[in-house]
Amino acid sequence: MRIRPWLVCLSATAALAACQPPSPQPTAARVALPRQTPLASGYWVQRVSDHRRVFVTRYCLDDASAQLLAAFGRTLASRCASQNVAQAADRSWRFATRCDLGGGGLAADGVARGDFTRHYVVEAQTESIPGGAHRVLADVSLLGPCPADLKPGDIVWPNGRRSRLSELAGPS
Repeated sequence: MRIRPWLVCLSATAALAACQPPSPQPTAARVALPRQTPLASGYWVQRVSDHRRVFVTRYCLDDASAQLLAAFGRTLASRCASQNVAQAADRSWRFATRCDLGGGGLAADGVARGDFTRHYVVEAQTESIPGGAHRVLADVSLLGPCPADLKPGDIVWPNGRRSRLSELAGPS
C-alpha cells in the first residue's frame, strides 16, 4: 500500500478538525492538543506538495460535514500508537505521530501554523511502510462559498474522482 502525500495532509486536516476550543494552559505532564473552533463552512482547497508535484484536493464544508471531517480525524487517531502534539512559543503546533493504516504504517513529524479555521500550513517529514520518506508541504485555505458543482460534504480528489466525507468517516 503506497501512502499518498495528499492523504497525509487530509489526515492532518481531519485531525486538526477533531479538536475543541482552546484550554487555558496545557500542563507539561500531558500532551497538549491543538484546540480551536471547527473549520469554517465553505469551499476549501488543499494544495499538497511532495517537492516533485502538487496535489490539489477540493472540498465543501458546512457544520455537519465539518463534524464528519472531525469524525474521520478521530478514526485515524484511534489507529495511532503514538501521538505527540504540543504548541510552540510561536503558537505553531509541533507533532510526531506513528500510525497503522492497515496494510502499512505511517510516521509523520512536522509543524502546523495558521488560524486553523480559514487557513493553515502543514510542513511534515513522513515515512510510510511501504513507500519511503517524503517531505510534504500543505497549504489549506478557505476560498469562499462552495461553487455550484459542490455541495457540503463533497470531496474532489487530485485525480478528479469525487467522493463524500461520509464515505471516509464511516458510521457515526
